[in-house]
Amino acid sequence: MYKDKGFKFLISSRIFRSVAVVYMSLVAQLYLNQVLHVSVLSIGFIIFGVVIFNSMLVMALGFLGDRMGYKKALLLSEVPPMAGAMLLWFATHNIFLISTAVIITGLSGVAGGLRGTFSPGLTPLIASNYKENDTRVHKMGVLTTASAISSIIGAAMLVAEFYFHIYLASLYPHLSSVSIAYRLFFIVSALLILLSFISLLFVEEEKRPIKSTRLMKKVSFDYMKRVIAANTFAGVGIGLGVTLLPLWLSVAFKASNMEIGILFVLSNIATAIGAYISSRYAHRSNALNVASRTRITNGILLVLMAFTPFIGEIGFILATIFYAIRGYMAGFGSPSRSIVNIRGIHREDYGSAAGIQGSVNRFSQASSGLSGALMEFSLPLPLFIGGTIQAIGGYLYGKLLKGKE
Repeated sequence: MYKDKGFKFLISSRIFRSVAVVYMSLVAQLYLNQVLHVSVLSIGFIIFGVVIFNSMLVMALGFLGDRMGYKKALLLSEVPPMAGAMLLWFATHNIFLISTAVIITGLSGVAGGLRGTFSPGLTPLIASNYKENDTRVHKMGVLTTASAISSIIGAAMLVAEFYFHIYLASLYPHLSSVSIAYRLFFIVSALLILLSFISLLFVEEEKRPIKSTRLMKKVSFDYMKRVIAANTFAGVGIGLGVTLLPLWLSVAFKASNMEIGILFVLSNIATAIGAYISSRYAHRSNALNVASRTRITNGILLVLMAFTPFIGEIGFILATIFYAIRGYMAGFGSPSRSIVNIRGIHREDYGSAAGIQGSVNRFSQASSGLSGALMEFSLPLPLFIGGTIQAIGGYLYGKLLKGKE
């Protein structure tokens, strides 16, 4: 019905989703801390709940995708964040409801330029619809570029929220202007995810082979376990060093929402540039080398960021520069990594493999619970340890998967 299997609608979906999810991922921790006065340690445990719920959801939708279709998995994956955003808008000071909303919305992980790109079923859908690895990398590059560009708007919404609550406070000094400003943008986010859901309805899906095994073929499992081993290191590192980064910036530099928003806007611009260059050129390079080396570099950059609070007035500027470079590397390496993760998997096992990989990767980010404790003990520790582990994961990624696709 549509040329290229409705790919333009898939792009539209990622654009709407990125704006909403990036904004909510950035503000969730700040909302809990600034408005509801939840402690850093308690926020770490709430994020742990997010990780557990998200891991179960990703695995379930992965298995469902192999049996009922990856498009259906994509559609179902939009329901929890939309419901969570509406609950965040509805709830005011009920800690239980707000914590539940954060958990079902899946507001953990990296609040960067690629945050809204991926949801259960996306990579399997691309792998199923397009047979050549170069084409797959190119398509993922286009999607990550569109998502990264639109994520700039999501980060800019944090800056807009900052000025909006100042405006409200000047008009109605007796109102809780901060809470109202947050909640207004939560309902906007819910509407954007609804638009993402509608866009997905027009995406086409290649006819899938009939599932012949309960779980997956041995060849798929042998390849998948290598991916999981390497990605687990990266997941633990991200959970420690990046999941609570907006809160870390607030504590380390006493940074305002506007300053944090600007940092992520610049990072997401860099991610968009990296993703665009990847969509044009990365598929001509060795995908595994690109995936491995960019992950190692990102770990090193996280280690460098750990010590910026002690440099003085330029510390926040250096942290912004390091994180922007990190964003570029993430944008350039992500399309290659997504396809490498699945190119050694049998075609009928794409969804199950992606679901298990994603679930284990998210579960490994449960280290974010430890990140809050480390932050209260010593500010550099979460980023230093997390960056070191992520760099090791990048090295293992190249070693374990070389010659195994």
